[in-house]
Amino acid sequence: MPAEQQKLKVLLLSSVACTWLMPRLPAFALAMPHITLSLETAYEVVSLPPLQAMVAIRFGHFARAGLRCQRLWFDHMVAVAAPSWVEQHGLDADHWPTTQMLQHSYEPWPQRLPTQGEANTSRKLAAAEGFEFNDALLLVQAALLGCGVAWVRSSLVQDWVTRGQLQVLAQSEQVSDKAAWLVCREDTADLPAVRDFFRWVMTQAATNDQPE
Repeated sequence: MPAEQQKLKVLLLSSVACTWLMPRLPAFALAMPHITLSLETAYEVVSLPPLQAMVAIRFGHFARAGLRCQRLWFDHMVAVAAPSWVEQHGLDADHWPTTQMLQHSYEPWPQRLPTQGEANTSRKLAAAEGFEFNDALLLVQAALLGCGVAWVRSSLVQDWVTRGQLQVLAQSEQVSDKAAWLVCREDTADLPAVRDFFRWVMTQAATNDQPE
């Protein structure tokens, strides 16, 4: 007898949805045919309601009472640009036009950038004056279109780098203490849909090539 169909709402950023969860939806449908996902993207951290089948995938720091939090992966920041942009402007950050240093509203460029090819050295950056985005996916799209060089989380651009559509020019000197987390309320953790989704996501994160 088939299992009863269950609905689960997933709250997450559009960038994480598009680059991590969406490519895995066909596999999820095969592995968990009894769960119907409802994806909801937003920038605000919304409080999860009690006794409802709802989870969130969030990025940052999480250690909060009443929440069950499973870390999925740590991340680090990278400077990326389209190969055509790199050919024109080069690897040296001193020669990057500040008006083409694309930035995220909540992940600004660092004051210093590790020098390409030289260990334990860094270069002071001029203030970025390029386009600013509050959505990391739009920031990546601007880089893909050749609008400039972007400072983004490595996990978001991994596939484009692998395909040669973006080139990593520099990266943060150490892994960020921020991480991607899978979160639910403790009072919903044993709901079948929540429990099964947690198990599936943790398996995916363990086998996925994410930054350590």
